[in-house]
Formats: sequence, C-alpha cells, structure tokens
Amino acid sequence: MSYCVVIPFFNEKRFIFEVVKQSLEYSPVVIAVDDGSTDGSAELIGGMEGVEILRIEPNSGKGNALVTGFKSALERGFKKIITLDGDLQHPPKYIPYFLAELENFDFVIGKRKIRPGIMPISRVISNSVSSFLLSRKTGVRIIDSQSGFRGIRASLLKEIIPAEKGYIAETEMIIRAAKKQASFGWVDIPTIYGEEKSKMKNMETTVKFVSQILKPLKDY
Repeated sequence: MSYCVVIPFFNEKRFIFEVVKQSLEYSPVVIAVDDGSTDGSAELIGGMEGVEILRIEPNSGKGNALVTGFKSALERGFKKIITLDGDLQHPPKYIPYFLAELENFDFVIGKRKIRPGIMPISRVISNSVSSFLLSRKTGVRIIDSQSGFRGIRASLLKEIIPAEKGYIAETEMIIRAAKKQASFGWVDIPTIYGEEKSKMKNMETTVKFVSQILKPLKDY
C-alpha cells in the first residue's frame, strides 16, 4: 500500500462515521486521530476494517493530532498521505484527484472558491489576508492557505513536521515546505459550510499566525 488518509477529529459524532466510510472507498487505510473527544465519536468507527484509531487525551489541538497521524503513517511506510477534516467539509470523493496530483507535486492543497456568498465573510477576509502574506513570505503563490484537505509526499512530510500544536500548524507546514523548495499543486474542491461551529479560537490563532509570518525563514 502506497498511501493512506489521516483524519484528525474532535467531537464529530454527527459526521465522523460518514467521513471515514466514504474515505475507505478511496483508501485502503484510514488513520483516525481522536483528539480527546468526549462525545463518543471514536466508538462509531471502532471495528471498521482498514481503520486505525489513535487516541489523544486530553484535547491537544489539531496540529498535534495531525503530527500523531503523520508519524504513524511514516512509520508504516506510506509514500503519500492525504489529510482531511472530520466534519464533511472535505468530500472524500476528491481523494483520487490529490493522489493523481502527487505524481507531479510534493504538496497538494485543496482550493476552494474564496468569495462572499460561498464562504462566510469572516473566513473570506482571514483566508485572503493569510494567503497573501504567506505568498509574500515564501515567494510561492498560496491560493488557499487555510484548507485542511491536503496531500503530501512522505519524502517531504518527514522534513516539515510542525512544532505548533494548534491550527497554525498547517501554516507552519506550508512555510517549511516552501523553504525546502517543495513543489505545490492545487485541486479544486467545493466550498462547504454547514451548521457546525468552528473550533478555531480566532484571536489566539491570529496572534500565532502573525508570529509565524514575522519569524525569519531561516528559523524554520
């Protein structure tokens, strides 16, 4: 097996079973990382063939959950790692497109339509600003910096494991990859926002994002 899917989740009882079920249609192995859920999410996917559940207690942050899944994938020798969120905002049916693009690129990111009416205005602003600043910092055109639907070659992933434990880890990975002169590819994915509430702490995340942008590239 040359690839797997990593799904970090925290209290996703409404969605996690369907996300994992659909992911298994396109990947023989799903590494589901339960980041301290208290709603019984993990029990819904226990016993599913092809699913490895890793548990973290207490809740430690998306970045740490991703790292936990990444390390397991690398230890098992997978060559391509796909990561997506556990709330059905990332349709697993797009996994084959990421795998195809990983034939040509080191790091592939899902690209959504970032405009009002499709994406909440607060997310349009934060994504547009963060993508612009990341592009300026790295010298690479970053189109959707906040997308969690990604594909990464193992050869690159082992070099860009983030130190941050929260959501800002995904920004850190982009910066580290750019420093390594990795090639970036993009896959068009739908922009989906339902009734779920974001678990991101906006002020804390903003402060950490600014610190990442101001941090000299040589320090990564």
